[in-house]
Amino acid sequence: MLLILILALFVIIVISFIIDNVILNPVVVMCSGFLVGSISFLASSQRWGIGLSVRTFWITILAIICFSLAIVLCNFLVKTFSREGKYEIILINYNLQIITVVTIFLQLFAVIFLYYSLKKITGSSELSKMISTYRTTLMSDSASDVRLPGLLNQILKVNMASSFVILFAGLYGRIILEKKKIIIYFIPIIFYAIESLLMGGRLEIIRTFIFIISVVYFLYCYKNKSVNEANTKALSYSKWIVVILPLFYFIKSFIGRTAIESFGEYILRYLGGPLASFEVFVNRNISYDAPFGQETFTGLYAYLSKKTGDVVPILGWIKSPTGLWVGNVYSGLRRYYYDFGFLGTLVMMTLLGLFFGYLFCNIWKGIKENKLKPFLLILYSFFLYSLVFEFFDDTFFSTAITLGSATQIAIMYIIYKLMFKKEKLK
Repeated sequence: MLLILILALFVIIVISFIIDNVILNPVVVMCSGFLVGSISFLASSQRWGIGLSVRTFWITILAIICFSLAIVLCNFLVKTFSREGKYEIILINYNLQIITVVTIFLQLFAVIFLYYSLKKITGSSELSKMISTYRTTLMSDSASDVRLPGLLNQILKVNMASSFVILFAGLYGRIILEKKKIIIYFIPIIFYAIESLLMGGRLEIIRTFIFIISVVYFLYCYKNKSVNEANTKALSYSKWIVVILPLFYFIKSFIGRTAIESFGEYILRYLGGPLASFEVFVNRNISYDAPFGQETFTGLYAYLSKKTGDVVPILGWIKSPTGLWVGNVYSGLRRYYYDFGFLGTLVMMTLLGLFFGYLFCNIWKGIKENKLKPFLLILYSFFLYSLVFEFFDDTFFSTAITLGSATQIAIMYIIYKLMFKKEKLK
C-alpha cells in the first residue's frame, strides 16, 4: 500500500505541475510533503514493523483528491467571475524605512523582555536549560505555569506581522525595483528567528525560509512574465536542505529535544513518523475524552480554556511493535479524522483547498494579466508552511483559526497599506 500511495502522489504532482508549470501551486506543495513522508515511512517500515493498511491509504488519498478538486473549483470560479482592472503597485520608501527602524527597536526590546521572562519563569540563567525547561513544561499539563506576560505576547504578535511584511517589501524592492541595499529589511525577521529559538521552536525558522522562497518565486514570475526562471531558482534553493536538515538535527539538544538516534534515523523518524503514527492511531482505535472539534480547532479551545478551565489533551508517543518510538505527531489528517470521522476529514481537506485555492488562483491570474496582488501573495506565502507540513501535523486550523491570527492578519494589512499604494494605469 505504501508503494501505491507513493505512486499516486507522484502522479498527482505531475498532473498538477503540467498545468501552467507552477511548482509552488498548492497541490504540488502539499503532495510533495506527503510524498517525502511516505518515502521516509517506507524506508523505516521494516525497522518499525508497521505497514500501511487499506483503510489509512483510502483516508489519505481521498483527502488529497478532495483538496486537489477544491483547487480546481477555485481556478474555475476565479477565471469565470473575477473582474479585470489594470493598476500598478508603488512602494512607499519613506514609510518602509520608518516602519523598519521602529520594528527593529521593538524586536530588540522583545528579545530582551523574552529572555528575562523565560529566566524568571524557568528559574535558570543557563540559556540551553532555560529553553529546554520552558519547552518541556509548555508541552505538558503544566503549560499554564510558563505563560508569558500579556504585554510581551502582544508585542511578539505585532513584531511577527510587521517582520514578514517588511521582508516582503525588501524582496519586492530588490527583485522588482532592482534596489541593492536591502539587508536592513532582513534584520526584523532575524530577531523573529531568535525569539522562536528562545521559545524552543525550529519549524518557525523553516516557515521563514518557505516564505522567502514563495515570495521570490512569484515575484520573478511577475517580473519575467514566465515561470521558467522562477522554477530554476526554486529548484536551486533546494540545495539549502543540505544545510537545514543537519542544523535541524544538531540544535535539537540545545532547545530541549532528547532523541539519541543517528542523524539518518532521526530525520527518517521526523519525516516518516507522522504517517506511521496515523496508521497506528486509525487501526488501534485510540480514543480519549475531548469536546467535539477540539483536536482540529486547538487554538480556539486553548483560548476558551482560559475561560472554562478545560485543558487541551496532549497525545503521547507511539511505540512500534518492534519496541522503537515512532513519534508523537500523527499528520494533519488525524485531527480531522478524530473530530469528524472519515467524511469530516474530506470536508476539512476541501475547506483547506478552498482557502489556498482562492489565494493562489487570484495571485496567478493577476500575474498572467501583469497585475501583482501583494497582500494576497503575503498571506499565501505566510501560510504556505501549513501545506508543506500537513503531512506532519495540522498547523492551519489548529493555529491560524484563532483570534491571535486574525489580529496578526489585520496588523499585516495595516502595515501593508502604509508601505504600498495602488494606482490605476491610464
